[in-house]
Amino acid sequence: MDFSFDGKYLITASNDNTIHVYNCLTGNLENEFFSKKYGVNHLRWTGNGNTVIYASTKVNHNIRYHSLHDNKYIRFFKGHESRVTSLSVSKRDDTFLSASEDSSVRLWDYRSPNTIGILNRVFSPMVTYNQTGELFAIFSPSSSLLENEQNSPNDPIIKIYEIRSFNKGPISSCRLKEKLFSTEGNFQWSNMEFSSNGEHLLLSTFGSEIFVFNVKNEKIEYSLKSRQNREKAYLPATFSPDSQFILSGKDI
Repeated sequence: MDFSFDGKYLITASNDNTIHVYNCLTGNLENEFFSKKYGVNHLRWTGNGNTVIYASTKVNHNIRYHSLHDNKYIRFFKGHESRVTSLSVSKRDDTFLSASEDSSVRLWDYRSPNTIGILNRVFSPMVTYNQTGELFAIFSPSSSLLENEQNSPNDPIIKIYEIRSFNKGPISSCRLKEKLFSTEGNFQWSNMEFSSNGEHLLLSTFGSEIFVFNVKNEKIEYSLKSRQNREKAYLPATFSPDSQFILSGKDI
């Protein structure tokens, strides 16, 4: 689910291939849409308030640009060869980022069907813009492809880039030892997002664990393990708008 930029609407996607739009002031369901042929995942509002993007779960791995005003597809973004793992929309301009199990991160412009930038050799990545749209972060559970190394294939890694010069390489890179998270390790990662003040990254898993990464000192600052997620459901956590609290669902 995702809030509109002005906070007035909440949009949700579910496994039955439906999209629901809720009015946040009244709590009422405003509209319902369907993507039965292609499925829907990683649903995100765009900046104009009447359009969304989301990843396909069936037929192919295209990203779909959908107008809610007239319930029509505006454009398909083709390029990923495997499941899309995350989408992030810029609040600065008309671009968005996608990450995929095909080991790539792609930069797109809504106005063109073609990729305008690509980073390859990123194992099972997640990607997110910061609030200003000037930076983005990539998380990979394995640094072996990203750094062309095989000696520490299980070490997660976070890299931060400037959007205007991402092809020159990251401005920050931090490899995180798996033992920092758990003696068991082997987490399945589900989501990543910046805090609104840009000081932290929130890393969610398909388990009970949630981790808070301090961008400045490049360390895991908090490890939250009290929620219940026995079913290994997709329950990404999120920051409150003031960056002071974390909200997450749990098993009922």
